[in-house]
Amino acid sequence: MIELRAYVSNLDAVRNTLLELGSVAKGEYAFQDYIYTSLQHEGDYNLNKEFIRIRVYSETQWNQKNVELMHKIKSFQGLSGMAKIKEEFDKFEEAAKTLDGCAKLLFSYKRTGCEYALEGARIFVENVDYLPPSVEIVASSQKEVDTIFEQVRIEKIVYDSVPKLVEQSLEINTKINSK
Repeated sequence: MIELRAYVSNLDAVRNTLLELGSVAKGEYAFQDYIYTSLQHEGDYNLNKEFIRIRVYSETQWNQKNVELMHKIKSFQGLSGMAKIKEEFDKFEEAAKTLDGCAKLLFSYKRTGCEYALEGARIFVENVDYLPPSVEIVASSQKEVDTIFEQVRIEKIVYDSVPKLVEQSLEINTKINSK
């Protein structure tokens, strides 16, 4: 699977274009992501390659518990990451307890949006704290992603992970902070 994000100037225009193309709105979502790094990698980590995330849903149409813990590893930009750990919990505290002594919280941010389906592709039209409005596409081929991006008139493709983009936006430098 190919997973790629692009910034857009107008989320309403993107939503309208997707509906004109025949996409189906699957539902709204809202969640808070808490991004951690392993204490093994503290001060020397790359959020494009690996991160630990606790996601707390306040609104979702997906069949799952309200809290998800994931340790995500990506080998190549643009490809979907492999989940080393993926567990669901009822409460944030339960997930956070799992990380006691092995991970450090770096930052958190909110994401809100709507999921669309178009010919097998999953499309997420969303606002992420600290970032411009964006569209993320998960599809079976690069050609499919490129075609949808062309149709919704993107501004800029971004290859970094959302945690990396937020980190850059917040200008966090954990090497300085850990000294």
